[in-house]
Amino acid sequence: MIQLYNTLNRLSRQMHRFSHKAEHKRGLFFGQSKLLQLISKNEGIIQRDLAEQMDMRPSSMTEALGRLEQLNLILRKRDEKDQRTMRIYLTNKGREIVEDAVRSEEVFIKKFTDIVFKEISENELEKMLVITSKLCKSLDTLNSKESKDRDEECCQ
Repeated sequence: MIQLYNTLNRLSRQMHRFSHKAEHKRGLFFGQSKLLQLISKNEGIIQRDLAEQMDMRPSSMTEALGRLEQLNLILRKRDEKDQRTMRIYLTNKGREIVEDAVRSEEVFIKKFTDIVFKEISENELEKMLVITSKLCKSLDTLNSKESKDRDEECCQ
């Protein structure tokens, strides 16, 4: 079991590193492209929902959005009905980056998956998808339980 954990951890780091290099070549830091694409699909999304969908801490999201704002890729506007809420929008420059990133990412993912998964059969891929989905579900449950436990601990 420990060997499987270590192998999955290594795989995750390798994929992260490879993706990071590819994204950096496009002039973005890791995660910025995904964040911009999510904003593009949800123009006017609130910062809290964005952090949740990106699985980021709110403080990390604030920092990431600050960088994108400095690059003139997004705008943060106060909600007209609730001044405490910030809504996130792409600038024209941000939209151009997203369009380019989507095209580049499709090519990158196709090449990457062709290389990485070439030795794995369709049947094995299907099994792997089922297993990794189950692992993600278990981790989601664990994360929500830990979050609930921390909230209860704080309130006692």
